[in-house]
Amino acid sequence: GLSEGFVEALSHYGPEEEAARFVSAGQPLYGNYRSLAFRPSAAEVEAGLRALAILPILKGDRAIACLNVASTEADSIPLAVQPALEGIATQIGGAIARLRIEDALREKEERLRSLAARLTSVREEERSAIARDIHDGLGHELTALKLGLALLGKAIRKTGIEGGDLERVLQRVRELSDHVDRTVKSIRVMATRLRPPVLDEGFQAAVEWQAQEFENRTGL
Repeated sequence: GLSEGFVEALSHYGPEEEAARFVSAGQPLYGNYRSLAFRPSAAEVEAGLRALAILPILKGDRAIACLNVASTEADSIPLAVQPALEGIATQIGGAIARLRIEDALREKEERLRSLAARLTSVREEERSAIARDIHDGLGHELTALKLGLALLGKAIRKTGIEGGDLERVLQRVRELSDHVDRTVKSIRVMATRLRPPVLDEGFQAAVEWQAQEFENRTGL
């Protein structure tokens, strides 16, 4: 039945107020408004409050708030009620502590998720760069080597080598060319495994590519 003005006036103790000293001491204060060591506020006097209990809400050994209980009918808080009030204050303190721990854990989890996402992104960027270097760099070099072998084979045919010697040399050139082809294929497979280019085309294209790869391997 107390007014909003009353609640607003007593919703917070400033650090310079006398009540704050009792709260920060960490011990419950029981009494009545006539026996207070400090003057009650005008709002408390106008409300006709009599019995009073100020119960600190603790986080560890530090008071972070207080629970005020008052009566307009009794001059004191009954002894039988006091343990229950102190238990309520303890439960509130524990709940606040748990909430703050949960908030801290959520914040850490968010940071870990953000870090994990960043690491994944960096790893993908590195894999993409390595795959591109392998595919473009080595691929181009090997292609140039294959073209050089083809030109070498043509040049050999124009020399004076004949018969079995010519065939052996050309066979060696063909073997080297085949070896280059296999190496190019291996590099393409390696680059694709590092980071398939199809990933840049979107989720659907990536799934269809994986399904096709599975079909090629299993025949299903």
